[in-house]
Amino acid sequence: MAINLPDRVRERVDAGTRDLRSLPGVRWVPLLNIHLTLSFIGEVGEGRAAEVERVVREVAAGHRPFEAQITVPGAFPSLRRPRVIWLGLAAGEALSALQRDLEEQLETVGIGREDRPFRAHLTLGRTRRGQRIDGPALDALVRRAAVSASWWVRRVDLMRSHLRPSGAEYEVLASAALAGESRDEGRRD
Repeated sequence: MAINLPDRVRERVDAGTRDLRSLPGVRWVPLLNIHLTLSFIGEVGEGRAAEVERVVREVAAGHRPFEAQITVPGAFPSLRRPRVIWLGLAAGEALSALQRDLEEQLETVGIGREDRPFRAHLTLGRTRRGQRIDGPALDALVRRAAVSASWWVRRVDLMRSHLRPSGAEYEVLASAALAGESRDEGRRD
């Protein structure tokens, strides 16, 4: 499950992280693939996909739209030893409640929870295996990166990833409107 970004927010991410994304030794996520993962489901068969979609629609219908805002960049596990470079995301209790309810309800249909605690972020890139990243250079680029963007989250997307040698490609399988929103799946904010 994911929250995809409106095009105008993607444009701001591109502009605000362009210098950061020039750092060598990182496999950068294509801008069209940047999204907020709410829950990673893993491989499910066709029969279970309908169950998962039903759960996502029911949970989404119980939550009101909310505003999300991009915050500062960072890295997991740290800027000194980055494996994942990301942009933070703030959306308060509304996002936390949506993510928590999705995981709880998915558990009722046999989808396990994530092992790690949920931290709202947009993955920008992953360091290449065995590649050393220049810590001071990364720190300087992170300090200069500035993305000022917010948007109203109005839907949750059920996504499928296709793993390719060039990286993952994502496909939206279904889109579930949050409470009070139309089912206009083409709406981008």
